[in-house]
Amino acid sequence: MKAKITFYSTLTAVAVLTAVAAFELYRTFESDNVRSDSPTDGVVKIDRDADYGRLCEIMTGSGVLRNPATFLRAARLFRLNDKFHPGRYVFTPGMNNREIIRTIAYGLQKPVDIIVGDN
Repeated sequence: MKAKITFYSTLTAVAVLTAVAAFELYRTFESDNVRSDSPTDGVVKIDRDADYGRLCEIMTGSGVLRNPATFLRAARLFRLNDKFHPGRYVFTPGMNNREIIRTIAYGLQKPVDIIVGDN
């Protein structure tokens, strides 16, 4: 009887830990991480001379991210330090960390509209 209780207790603990790990993976990669009330309207400029540390400072300090800690975790796991491009990026509400990192890694920037003269 005691062995049965130990078995079920262990099984329950493993199930709970698996559920917590699955939730953390979801939160890190798939949950929305761009604020709709961003002070910069989702625009982030990464300097030409920025290194990975500066990139992380820019992203976490921009006010665009809902959860900067999950972005940093995902960036480390996707090895963003090896493959990011400087530029002006627009991040829209609903984007998850995987999409944000892909945008920076592939240099997928939005064009800037320049208006010259009177309209």
